Amino acid sequence: MTEVLQPPKASPAALKRMTISHLEGTLLRDPSFFPYYMVVALEAGSPLRAALLLLLHPLTLLLPESFSLQLHIFIVTAGLSLSALRGAAAAALPKFFLDDLEPAAYRALFKYSSSRRCIVTSHPNIFVEHFLKTYLDVDTVIATELQVTGNGVCTGLLAKSGVLFEDKKVEAVKVLLGDTHLGYGICDVNGKQHGFLSLCQETAVVSQSKSGEKVSREEYLTPLVFHDGRFVTRPTPGASLAAALWLPVGFGLAIARILIGLSLPQELAFPFSSFLGVQLRVKGAPPVLLPNGDSTHKEGVLFVCVHRTLADPIFLAMALRRKVRAVVFSVSKVSEILSPIKTTRLTRNRELDTKIIDTLLEKEDLCVCPEGTTCREPFLLRFSPLFADLADRLVPVAVNVKTNMFHGTSARGLKSLDGIFLAMNPRLSYDITFLEPIAVAELRKSGKTAVEIANLVQKQLAATLGFDCTDYNRKDKYSFLAGHDGNMF
Repeated sequence: MTEVLQPPKASPAALKRMTISHLEGTLLRDPSFFPYYMVVALEAGSPLRAALLLLLHPLTLLLPESFSLQLHIFIVTAGLSLSALRGAAAAALPKFFLDDLEPAAYRALFKYSSSRRCIVTSHPNIFVEHFLKTYLDVDTVIATELQVTGNGVCTGLLAKSGVLFEDKKVEAVKVLLGDTHLGYGICDVNGKQHGFLSLCQETAVVSQSKSGEKVSREEYLTPLVFHDGRFVTRPTPGASLAAALWLPVGFGLAIARILIGLSLPQELAFPFSSFLGVQLRVKGAPPVLLPNGDSTHKEGVLFVCVHRTLADPIFLAMALRRKVRAVVFSVSKVSEILSPIKTTRLTRNRELDTKIIDTLLEKEDLCVCPEGTTCREPFLLRFSPLFADLADRLVPVAVNVKTNMFHGTSARGLKSLDGIFLAMNPRLSYDITFLEPIAVAELRKSGKTAVEIANLVQKQLAATLGFDCTDYNRKDKYSFLAGHDGNMF
């Protein structure tokens, strides 16, 4: 049993070599593909489709593997457009694929850095192609193809290539390698021997990593900055059943939490919320008093926050024990109604937005999230420099949130439900860290531009949280996850 950790220098033969691995059970630790079908059923389909998949899962365990696979594919894809499936797979699946990578097999895949890579799987190509080519730099994917109507709707059946059984996998790999046999095969870590490995000139058996060991973020070929979907953890059959049973309880809990926020003053909202599973940890010294009453200063404090969910300003107000107004680029009407603090929409017109913020800042505290949209991963998006042009004094606020069942943000789903899903989590934890106030007026006098000040604040917040800074913005996020610029919200 050997595990390849460091890729050697490629020989001339390696330049033509094809590294071949099975996906499920080899490159992915879990041989079951049920969690990925569940994600696509919910994100591309509907809760009813996801519920049907869960209800029929016990039946699929009794069926032969080929029939079970075809039934899964039919439930998840029948009647859905190819574009909807492709979009959901690209936005929601890579996060779970990366979390389930088998470290030993992943490193073996890159033994020959200059060789081509091929991945074989029994599951639909549309589910895996984006992930494999974007995050693993795979050249060839041998997978099942779906039958699609002329207007791009999946029938739920398979194309003529059918399910790739072992004999068909062997045929496909044989065509790929030709007569060269210059294949480097990676054996299944669970002991299953795939027939196509016999066609390879060299094979490697990798030892299964310790339970819980994952491929580190530093080893990713492409960093995962954006992902979508409601599930926080992989929706295995057990986790999916737990989420389904929790929904009615969680909805009642969400209503109770929202009512507490709406009916109680900020000084009392947090103590009562803590009894309902909400945890708020505050670090640093928030400004207790407003700036002095000198006419040369604005009366309000501008809090510049990292943007994790739409509830960031609400938890900031809890931490401050006083009201604060949120200025936002967009928020759904439902979220505005359910918000216990005041919100003001910006227009994306710089001159008009400047007047709005300047007027509000003269009389009250404001919370602004200059990223313009949320990001779930440990990255900060580019900060808009608008806030650096207006405030004389600002307080950077590092925000992080942990949920254990549902994400409270979405790009493809109904954003009006974001607040509900966030409040439905059994446990909800918010960390608020107040950094030292920044005298923006003095920085401007020293010659720093608004862009430089914005970048400075971004770097300070990233360093506090242990995040990385990026140049991505709102448009980049929605373009990647949903295929539009995000301005429709």
